[in-house]
Amino acid sequence: MTTTAPAALAFAATLALDPSRGREAIALLSRDLGPVAAESGPIPFETTDYYAEEMGGPLVRRIAVFRDPFDPLRLPEEKRRVMEIERSGSGDDGRRRVNVDPGYLTLRKVVLASRKDASHRILVADGVFAETTLAYHHGSFTPYPWTYADYRRSDVVEFFNRARAALPR
Repeated sequence: MTTTAPAALAFAATLALDPSRGREAIALLSRDLGPVAAESGPIPFETTDYYAEEMGGPLVRRIAVFRDPFDPLRLPEEKRRVMEIERSGSGDDGRRRVNVDPGYLTLRKVVLASRKDASHRILVADGVFAETTLAYHHGSFTPYPWTYADYRRSDVVEFFNRARAALPR
């Protein structure tokens, strides 16, 4: 029996001190992923100081969902691509000026790519893991116990609920 991947749209969640860095990364990604279908407003990154030493603060997250259909099997390729965007935008000191988390959205879930292994992540290709971050239940996306705190925010969940409307049914 063969199955096909569910309809999916790629997204990129940027994190930066200077909002123009996030917009630049999204513009670079849109060259291959197509136009932006939905973009969040600035989301204050207040849930952890994990990036403070490297990037400073206060940091702001933006999430862009791209309009063109996305093959989920391309997730490792997109993770490697955003890592190159992060490296090319680094300062002379080697510190990143933007963090970019790629993922994809389907009618049933929001999936993030990561280079870090964890009990709830699945290896999908050479050092790239995938994690289901939000699941769609009873009319809304809902977080898992492992979902990052900034993806648990009600405004982020609502953004993905709205972006879900861009998916073909």
